[in-house]
Amino acid sequence: MGGTVTKVRTSVAQVQENMGTTLNTATNMINHLQRDASNIMANLAHESLESLRGLTTRVDRSVFLLTNTIMAIATAIALSFLLLLTSFSPFLRNIVWLMFAILCIYMILTYIQHSQSTLPSSSTTQVEEKPIIYQNALLENIIAQSNIQSVIDLTGHQLIDDDIKIVVTQAIIKKKCTQLKLGQNRITSTGASYLADALRQNNTLEVLSLWNNNLNDIGIPYLTDMLKINKSLKKLDLSGNHITNIGAMHLTNMLKINRILTH
Repeated sequence: MGGTVTKVRTSVAQVQENMGTTLNTATNMINHLQRDASNIMANLAHESLESLRGLTTRVDRSVFLLTNTIMAIATAIALSFLLLLTSFSPFLRNIVWLMFAILCIYMILTYIQHSQSTLPSSSTTQVEEKPIIYQNALLENIIAQSNIQSVIDLTGHQLIDDDIKIVVTQAIIKKKCTQLKLGQNRITSTGASYLADALRQNNTLEVLSLWNNNLNDIGIPYLTDMLKINKSLKKLDLSGNHITNIGAMHLTNMLKINRILTH
């Protein structure tokens, strides 16, 4: 009877553990979908704004051309009428023609000026079409709630390389975290280079976990070069990153120099 109770308890514990894992995975998926939806909405808003600006420019240009056309027709009618009234005096007819010429020059200059103001140069267009700065409000909020010089756990948050820039600024530099857990994410060699650059002169981070990412052999030299300089990092977890003998050789050479790293 006691053995049966033990088996039941074990089964219940396994079910609870599986449910917890499933719930954690579902939560991460929902957070990832929310972040993707925010980025999509930001891109749509940017494109809509640019389309509205282009439409406004075209409307302004159309109104200007219509106004100029009406003025040209009215000027032609007025010119015909004045020429008819001054037919008896060549002198007055010359004055009318001179006024007409001045008016034509004025309209041409106005048209050129309007065209330059409504059609921006390529350099101006290039400035206005700056790429949207990457943001991850959920990630920033998690880091903001962490204490200074604490453990920041971002395991399984589906982080990508662009997120590492936020982690560097908010967690490593501002929060001065002592442990940074980035396991089970989607970080590649690019993200590893961001981390390496930030940790060269860092003296607060002691534990860095990068297990189950996509660093591969390409990302290892960034970290090993950093570890030849860094004097604070004591533990580095790189398991599950598809590291071959090439990456292992870089790690071996680094350990000949670095005496601080113990794990």
